[in-house]
Amino acid sequence: MERFMYRTAALLVATLVLGSGFIAFSGDRVGPPRKLVSQIPRLLTTGTVNVPVKNIGSLLNLLPNGNPANVGKLNASAATNLRLIAVGGAIASGYRNGGLYREGQLTAYPNLVAKQLGITDFQSPLFSENQGNGSGYSMLTTNGDYKQVANNLAVTGNDPLMFSPVSGRIDNLSFPMLGVHSSHASEEWRTDDRLTPGVPYDPTWRAYFKRLLPANEQLTARYIPYVLSQKTDLMTIDLGFDDAIWYATAGGYRLLGMMNQLAMGEGSVIIQLLAHMKKNGIRGAIATVPDVLPFPYFRFYTVGQARQRYKTTTLYVVDDDHYELTNGDLQFVTQLNDNDLLLPTEEVVALVKQDNTSKGLSTKTPLSSQSVLTAKEIKALSHVEELNSLIRYQAKAVGIPVVDIAGLHKQILSGQYVTHDGVQIDPSFPKGNFFSADGLHPTALGQAVIANEWIKTLNAHYEASIPLLSTRHFSELIKN
Repeated sequence: MERFMYRTAALLVATLVLGSGFIAFSGDRVGPPRKLVSQIPRLLTTGTVNVPVKNIGSLLNLLPNGNPANVGKLNASAATNLRLIAVGGAIASGYRNGGLYREGQLTAYPNLVAKQLGITDFQSPLFSENQGNGSGYSMLTTNGDYKQVANNLAVTGNDPLMFSPVSGRIDNLSFPMLGVHSSHASEEWRTDDRLTPGVPYDPTWRAYFKRLLPANEQLTARYIPYVLSQKTDLMTIDLGFDDAIWYATAGGYRLLGMMNQLAMGEGSVIIQLLAHMKKNGIRGAIATVPDVLPFPYFRFYTVGQARQRYKTTTLYVVDDDHYELTNGDLQFVTQLNDNDLLLPTEEVVALVKQDNTSKGLSTKTPLSSQSVLTAKEIKALSHVEELNSLIRYQAKAVGIPVVDIAGLHKQILSGQYVTHDGVQIDPSFPKGNFFSADGLHPTALGQAVIANEWIKTLNAHYEASIPLLSTRHFSELIKN
């Protein structure tokens, strides 16, 4: 009887919302799986490929180091050897081409900034040379397909994800999918996407964090306390980008609450880190978060392409905001519009490239929510600007400068950005020089451009004269 009443109530809800443009149908469940969406966006691959590990350390050594005497007020304690630690997500870790691997780690902007500061012992959690392809990464072939690099990996387990450990002091404490939300998340989520007390949710980034920890701390260590326990002179903070990427590449699926809280209670991570810097006299800077929606990843396929292929103006997608109301027994489907963004999922590729059996062509076989960013989900990404406002306000309160990475990306995406030494930065895809093959993260040259933005900010605020990287020399030495 209770079950019948629930279904009746769900059908009543369906009746009430039909007038708002939703199409409801009951029966077999079609649409979002109950399994929690992956945090790290995956590119569809058509097979694997073996690629030699690139050891570019010797090439980086050809670039001149900075001089510690030029760091101005950054050296508050007159220390002989400054220590810099970097707190950040995918970009700061060197993630690119859909993976984290040794070459990307070596060209991550914290490593480049440290080099220009004259810090010769900056330690990144590098994958060893014989496991230098790290997590594996994607290669874009000439026909537009992706191949997954599958040799010389550091992966030792997949359920859960595990990597070979690294020992010793680590200064770059940045990991893929480490964000404002995930850096202190304590949600107890199971993989069936239902809250279950006592079963901790283990974010993907923790596999990278665990590499740094002794075995007896891997299940208990929390990231922010770990950072605060580090004794350092300088710190860079770059959080928020991965929150936006996780939300957007998952089609907003079940993650609206995360975005709503980004600049509110969970902004306490930013406040905590900045307060720690002020209290301990730590110099450094914090970055703003760019708008990710203009990035190539969100333009691989368009609603217009799909409509043109089938010569129809009507395509359908599950609206997951209403999905939870019905406990999976009733689907809410809405029509795609021109402002919606298709994501490069398997079903979207099938819709755009394959045949008339593809999902999206009828109310009975809609695209899943994970394949589309609808207008209201796109609007939720405006919370990133609220986070930027919080970053600017809190940084000003403690006297820490802000690196305008959001503004930098706007300039680059406009196609008008030229580096100080005359290199045109091209945001186009796939032939441009800023975005790597995943359409989200920067190339090695892109990392150098970002490093220079950090250096400009540090120079201006701390009366330093840290030399900028020669992007022209860098691009000649380091090929993407």
